[in-house]
Amino acid sequence: MIIVTLDGPSAVGKSTIAKLIAQKLNFRYLDTGAIYRIVALLVKEREINIENRAEVSNVCKNLKISMDFDKNGEFKIFVGFRDVTNLLRDEVISKNASIVSEYFEIRKNLLGIQRHFALENDIVAEGRDTGSVVFPYAKYKFYLDADLETRTLRRYKQSGETIDISEIRNQILERDKRDSERKISPLIIPEGAIIIDSSCKTIDEVVKQIIDIVQLEDKKETQ
Repeated sequence: MIIVTLDGPSAVGKSTIAKLIAQKLNFRYLDTGAIYRIVALLVKEREINIENRAEVSNVCKNLKISMDFDKNGEFKIFVGFRDVTNLLRDEVISKNASIVSEYFEIRKNLLGIQRHFALENDIVAEGRDTGSVVFPYAKYKFYLDADLETRTLRRYKQSGETIDISEIRNQILERDKRDSERKISPLIIPEGAIIIDSSCKTIDEVVKQIIDIVQLEDKKETQ
Protein backbone atom coordinates (compact mmCIF):
# COMPACT_ATOMS: atom_id res chain seq x y z
CA MET A 1 0.00 0.00 0.00
CA ILE A 2 1.18 3.52 -0.82
CA ILE A 3 1.08 6.08 1.99
CA VAL A 4 1.46 9.80 1.38
CA THR A 5 1.72 12.01 4.47
CA LEU A 6 1.21 15.76 4.71
CA ASP A 7 2.21 17.50 7.91
CA GLY A 8 2.31 21.16 8.83
CA PRO A 9 0.87 23.89 11.05
CA SER A 10 -2.73 25.10 11.04
CA ALA A 11 -4.21 27.14 8.17
CA VAL A 12 -1.56 25.98 5.73
CA GLY A 13 -4.04 24.22 3.43
CA LYS A 14 -3.31 20.61 4.36
CA SER A 15 -6.90 19.41 4.27
CA THR A 16 -7.79 20.98 0.94
CA ILE A 17 -4.56 19.82 -0.68
CA ALA A 18 -4.76 16.29 0.75
CA LYS A 19 -8.37 15.85 -0.42
CA LEU A 20 -7.53 16.93 -3.96
CA ILE A 21 -4.52 14.62 -4.11
CA ALA A 22 -6.59 11.69 -2.83
CA GLN A 23 -9.29 12.31 -5.42
CA LYS A 24 -6.86 12.71 -8.32
CA LEU A 25 -4.88 9.59 -7.38
CA ASN A 26 -7.98 7.64 -6.33
CA PHE A 27 -6.53 7.13 -2.83
CA ARG A 28 -8.41 7.15 0.46
CA TYR A 29 -8.09 10.36 2.48
CA LEU A 30 -7.36 10.35 6.20
CA ASP A 31 -7.73 13.50 8.29
CA THR A 32 -5.97 12.49 11.51
CA GLY A 33 -6.94 15.73 13.21
CA ALA A 34 -10.62 14.97 12.62
CA ILE A 35 -10.31 11.94 14.88
CA TYR A 36 -9.25 14.16 17.78
CA ARG A 37 -12.06 16.57 16.95
CA ILE A 38 -14.49 13.66 17.10
CA VAL A 39 -13.31 12.91 20.63
CA ALA A 40 -13.67 16.58 21.55
CA LEU A 41 -17.19 16.62 20.08
CA LEU A 42 -18.27 13.55 22.05
CA VAL A 43 -16.72 14.93 25.22
CA LYS A 44 -18.73 18.13 24.75
CA GLU A 45 -21.99 16.30 23.97
CA ARG A 46 -21.60 14.02 26.98
CA GLU A 47 -20.72 16.99 29.21
CA ILE A 48 -17.42 15.46 30.27
CA ASN A 49 -14.76 17.65 31.87
CA ILE A 50 -12.05 17.99 29.23
CA GLU A 51 -9.41 17.72 31.99
CA ASN A 52 -10.75 14.37 33.25
CA ARG A 53 -8.35 12.11 31.38
CA ALA A 54 -9.95 8.87 32.52
CA GLU A 55 -13.40 9.80 31.23
CA VAL A 56 -11.99 11.27 28.02
CA SER A 57 -10.07 8.02 27.46
CA ASN A 58 -13.31 6.05 27.81
CA VAL A 59 -14.73 8.05 24.90
CA CYS A 60 -12.00 6.60 22.67
CA LYS A 61 -12.95 2.99 23.35
CA ASN A 62 -14.77 1.12 20.59
CA LEU A 63 -14.96 4.17 18.34
CA LYS A 64 -16.16 3.28 14.84
CA ILE A 65 -14.97 6.01 12.51
CA SER A 66 -15.20 6.12 8.73
CA MET A 67 -14.19 8.78 6.21
CA ASP A 68 -14.87 8.87 2.49
CA PHE A 69 -16.11 10.95 -0.43
CA ASP A 70 -19.77 10.60 -1.33
CA LYS A 71 -21.09 10.26 -4.90
CA ASN A 72 -21.02 14.04 -5.26
CA GLY A 73 -17.37 14.24 -4.27
CA GLU A 74 -18.14 15.69 -0.84
CA PHE A 75 -15.98 14.44 2.02
CA LYS A 76 -17.94 12.89 4.88
CA ILE A 77 -16.96 11.74 8.36
CA PHE A 78 -19.07 9.24 10.28
CA VAL A 79 -19.09 7.96 13.84
CA GLY A 80 -20.95 4.71 13.44
CA PHE A 81 -23.77 5.66 11.05
CA ARG A 82 -23.93 9.29 12.21
CA ASP A 83 -22.64 12.01 9.89
CA VAL A 84 -20.62 14.43 12.04
CA THR A 85 -18.84 16.26 9.21
CA ASN A 86 -20.39 19.66 9.84
CA LEU A 87 -19.99 19.47 13.60
CA LEU A 88 -16.21 19.30 13.74
CA ARG A 89 -15.06 22.74 12.56
CA ASP A 90 -16.43 24.70 15.48
CA GLU A 91 -13.62 26.73 17.09
CA VAL A 92 -14.37 25.33 20.56
CA ILE A 93 -14.14 21.78 19.20
CA SER A 94 -10.84 22.58 17.47
CA LYS A 95 -9.42 24.11 20.64
CA ASN A 96 -10.49 21.14 22.80
CA ALA A 97 -9.15 18.73 20.19
CA SER A 98 -5.76 20.36 20.59
CA ILE A 99 -6.00 19.86 24.37
CA VAL A 100 -7.07 16.23 23.98
CA SER A 101 -4.19 15.56 21.59
CA GLU A 102 -1.71 16.36 24.38
CA TYR A 103 -2.87 13.36 26.42
CA PHE A 104 -0.55 10.39 25.93
CA GLU A 105 -3.24 7.79 26.62
CA ILE A 106 -5.55 9.40 24.06
CA ARG A 107 -2.90 9.45 21.33
CA LYS A 108 -2.06 5.82 22.09
CA ASN A 109 -5.71 4.75 21.88
CA LEU A 110 -6.32 6.57 18.61
CA LEU A 111 -3.12 5.48 16.88
CA GLY A 112 -4.59 2.10 16.00
CA ILE A 113 -7.69 3.72 14.47
CA GLN A 114 -5.49 5.94 12.29
CA ARG A 115 -3.25 3.12 11.11
CA HIS A 116 -6.24 0.92 10.35
CA PHE A 117 -7.07 3.20 7.41
CA ALA A 118 -3.89 2.12 5.63
CA LEU A 119 -4.33 -1.64 5.98
CA GLU A 120 -6.13 -2.19 2.69
CA ASN A 121 -5.97 1.19 0.95
CA ASP A 122 -3.51 3.57 -0.66
CA ILE A 123 -3.98 6.70 1.43
CA VAL A 124 -3.17 10.37 1.74
CA ALA A 125 -2.95 11.22 5.44
CA GLU A 126 -2.69 14.74 6.81
CA GLY A 127 -2.18 16.16 10.25
CA ARG A 128 0.63 17.21 12.55
CA ASP A 129 2.40 13.92 13.22
CA THR A 130 1.44 11.70 10.29
CA GLY A 131 4.95 11.38 8.89
CA SER A 132 6.74 11.41 12.23
CA VAL A 133 4.58 9.15 14.42
CA VAL A 134 1.51 7.67 12.72
CA PHE A 135 3.22 6.54 9.52
CA PRO A 136 6.98 7.01 10.01
CA TYR A 137 7.52 4.33 7.37
CA ALA A 138 5.47 6.19 4.72
CA LYS A 139 6.97 6.19 1.26
CA TYR A 140 6.12 9.83 0.55
CA LYS A 141 6.35 12.49 3.22
CA PHE A 142 5.67 16.19 2.75
CA TYR A 143 5.78 19.12 5.17
CA LEU A 144 3.61 22.07 4.13
CA ASP A 145 4.37 25.51 5.45
CA ALA A 146 3.47 29.17 4.84
CA ASP A 147 4.24 32.44 6.54
CA LEU A 148 2.01 33.62 9.38
CA GLU A 149 0.36 36.44 7.47
CA THR A 150 -0.58 34.15 4.57
CA ARG A 151 -2.05 31.59 6.95
CA THR A 152 -3.97 34.28 8.86
CA LEU A 153 -5.49 35.67 5.66
CA ARG A 154 -6.49 32.20 4.48
CA ARG A 155 -8.23 31.40 7.75
CA TYR A 156 -9.87 34.85 7.74
CA LYS A 157 -11.37 34.19 4.30
CA GLN A 158 -12.50 30.72 5.40
CA SER A 159 -14.36 32.29 8.33
CA GLY A 160 -16.36 34.45 5.93
CA GLU A 161 -14.56 37.49 7.31
CA THR A 162 -16.84 37.41 10.36
CA ILE A 163 -14.02 37.26 12.93
CA ASP A 164 -11.51 40.00 13.60
CA ILE A 165 -8.34 39.17 11.68
CA SER A 166 -6.11 39.95 14.68
CA GLU A 167 -8.06 37.40 16.73
CA ILE A 168 -7.48 34.78 14.05
CA ARG A 169 -3.78 35.61 14.00
CA ASN A 170 -3.59 35.13 17.78
CA GLN A 171 -5.48 31.82 17.56
CA ILE A 172 -2.98 30.53 14.99
CA LEU A 173 -0.02 31.62 17.13
CA GLU A 174 -1.55 29.93 20.18
CA ARG A 175 -2.16 26.72 18.22
CA ASP A 176 1.38 26.76 16.81
CA LYS A 177 2.79 27.09 20.31
CA ARG A 178 0.72 24.23 21.68
CA ASP A 179 1.47 21.94 18.75
CA SER A 180 5.21 22.55 18.67
CA GLU A 181 5.81 22.53 22.43
CA ARG A 182 3.69 19.58 23.55
CA LYS A 183 5.68 16.69 25.00
CA ILE A 184 3.81 13.98 23.08
CA SER A 185 4.14 13.93 19.28
CA PRO A 186 4.98 17.60 18.78
CA LEU A 187 4.72 19.19 15.36
CA ILE A 188 8.07 18.64 13.63
CA ILE A 189 9.38 18.19 10.12
CA PRO A 190 9.37 14.38 9.69
CA GLU A 191 12.64 12.71 8.77
CA GLY A 192 12.94 12.51 5.00
CA ALA A 193 10.04 14.87 4.34
CA ILE A 194 10.01 17.24 1.38
CA ILE A 195 9.30 20.79 2.55
CA ILE A 196 6.91 22.88 0.46
CA ASP A 197 6.36 26.55 1.26
CA SER A 198 2.96 27.48 -0.15
CA SER A 199 3.08 31.18 0.77
CA CYS A 200 3.38 32.20 -2.88
CA LYS A 201 1.80 29.14 -4.46
CA THR A 202 -1.78 28.29 -5.33
CA ILE A 203 -3.49 25.17 -4.05
CA ASP A 204 -3.40 23.68 -7.54
CA GLU A 205 0.35 24.32 -7.84
CA VAL A 206 1.07 22.50 -4.59
CA VAL A 207 -1.22 19.60 -5.54
CA LYS A 208 0.51 19.24 -8.91
CA GLN A 209 3.95 19.37 -7.32
CA ILE A 210 3.13 16.55 -4.91
CA ILE A 211 1.38 14.39 -7.49
CA ASP A 212 4.26 14.82 -9.93
CA ILE A 213 6.72 13.61 -7.29
CA VAL A 214 4.59 10.58 -6.37
CA GLN A 215 3.96 9.57 -9.97
CA LEU A 216 7.57 10.15 -11.02
CA GLU A 217 8.91 7.92 -8.24
CA ASP A 218 6.37 5.20 -8.98
CA LYS A 219 7.28 5.34 -12.66
CA LYS A 220 10.96 4.90 -11.83
CA GLU A 221 10.22 1.82 -9.75
CA THR A 222 8.17 0.15 -12.48
CA GLN A 223 10.81 0.64 -15.17
